[in-house]
Amino acid sequence: MAGATSNRESIIQVSAKISSLRDTLNKTKEELKQAEAQLDRLLSADPSSLVASPVFAAAGMSAVAHIADLDKTLNQQLVDWLDAEPDRDFSTEHIIALAPDANTTSIRSALARLASEGKINRTKRGYYQSSKGTLVQPVLQESA
Repeated sequence: MAGATSNRESIIQVSAKISSLRDTLNKTKEELKQAEAQLDRLLSADPSSLVASPVFAAAGMSAVAHIADLDKTLNQQLVDWLDAEPDRDFSTEHIIALAPDANTTSIRSALARLASEGKINRTKRGYYQSSKGTLVQPVLQESA
């Protein structure tokens, strides 16, 4: 019976911790919404105050576009970035530069998976293009 009581107490403790973490998460989400609203107000009041990032500029993206991407999954960001310039051939290194906080291995895996699913085109080794692009044809999977 002592083991069942100990297990029950552990369940109660873990449940309480989950509840506390959910409360913290909800408060953090609310703070995030407030900060995003404040940023939106600031940007709409003076859009010239944006500092142009060389990475975003090279990709033809504004800092605002990048901020909007933060809520998207990595896969969706990759597809959206490629779709923004559907006829452009992007190197893996260029794509990695667009997501400096993302894990390089995750980006490479996502690109390979998206290409195998037909959501993007692999134009040659290490290069990808939107599936909407017309510049080049996708290559067939190379044998290892």
